[in-house]
This record gives sequence, C-alpha cells and structure tokens, in this order.
Amino acid sequence: MSVRKDLENLSQKVPNTVSRPTKLMLLVNDEVLIERTKQNEKWGIQRHSYGDWLMILGEEFGEVCEAMQRNKAWGKKTDAVDLHKELIQLAAVASAIAEQVIDERELTT
Repeated sequence: MSVRKDLENLSQKVPNTVSRPTKLMLLVNDEVLIERTKQNEKWGIQRHSYGDWLMILGEEFGEVCEAMQRNKAWGKKTDAVDLHKELIQLAAVASAIAEQVIDERELTT
C-alpha cells in the first residue's frame, strides 16, 4: 500500500470533531513517522556527530529550497520537485537528531 493511501485511511479515522488544523498536524506527523520508519529500514538506527547531522540536515534543507525555487520557475530541471515530500524528509531528519539527543541524555542520567 502506498504512503498516500495509508494517510488517506488514517485521515478517515480522525473524528470530524477534530479541528482542521489539528487534523493537518496529525496527518503531517504521521507522514514524518512513516518517513522515519523508512529511514530506519534503509539505514538502520543512525548515530552521528552533530556536525555530520548538520550536513545531512543541510542537504535536506537544500532540497526543500530547490523544490521551492522550482515551484517559482527559478530552478533548474534537476531540482527537487515535490515540496511536500522534501519537507517531510527534512522533518524526519530533524526527528532523528532529536531522538539521538534524548537517547544520549538518558545514557548520562
């Protein structure tokens, strides 16, 4: 099943009493969780120096910038196209860094 189909199924389960902004937050956070799961499946649980994480995060941020430029017709053909997808990947990398921070804190307490 595709990620989009998974999300459509999830959105069907969110009660109508939930406000639209809350529903959007739930959907986006579900997408980030799905992306984190894919990253762990592909790369395993990653632990890097913060400098290395910054480079990875910077690369993802650059792809977000490319997608925004392309949407404005300022970019080039090789730029990232799907802004939403790139934003989810950026958020997932930030989440992975936050996971490492929590993990490291727990090791020192």
